[in-house]
Parts: sequence; structure tokens; C-alpha cells
Amino acid sequence: MMMMMMMVIVMIVMMMVIMMMMMMGMLMMMMVMMMMVMMMMLVMTMGIKLNGDRDDDDDNDNDSDDDRDNDDEDDDGDDDDVCNSDGYDYDDDDDDGDDDDNDNIFFFKMFKF
Repeated sequence: MMMMMMMVIVMIVMMMVIMMMMMMGMLMMMMVMMMMVMMMMLVMTMGIKLNGDRDDDDDNDNDSDDDRDNDDEDDDGDDDDVCNSDGYDYDDDDDDGDDDDNDNIFFFKMFKF
């Protein structure tokens, strides 16, 4: 019951705002603002899902007594199996230490988290 009341109040307020905007001729402006807010929310949620937390991802550690990453010969923090023979990590284009295989997604080009 309370939820219904809240919904009705919100709807009425929204209607009033829209009417005011129409009078001022700023309805399009409001629409654009709403679209931008929605896009930002979408981008944020996608960023959380896709980029995630990579710290607890130790699938590539070989099982040994020391907790050193045996794939990482030169101890620079990334796996050396993705490096070519010249030692350059081609997955890490911007040299920030992580693989950029997620970064070709459109959102990551625009909003780097």
C-alpha cells in the first residue's frame, strides 16, 4: 500500500516536471540528460562486471610451495607466456601491467576505469 502511494506521488511529480519543461521548451534537454544518466549507469555496471577484480585470479600460478607466479619469469607482474621472443607483452598495449584483451570493448575505450 505504501509503495503504491510512493509510486503515485513520484508519477505526479514527474508529470509536473515534464509540464514545466514543456512550458520552458526544455523537454529535449531533460530527455538528453536522462539518456546520459542511463548510459552512465549502464557503463558503470558493465565496468564492474567486465573489469572485475583481477587480484584473486591465480589460475596461472603453478602449484608450488612458494606463492611466486612461476609463469612470470622476469617478476614484472604479468605472465610471460603471452610475451613474444623479444620480451614485449603484446596483450598489454598501454603498459599499465594488465592484459588489454578487455579494452577493445567500446566502453573501455571511452571510460577507462
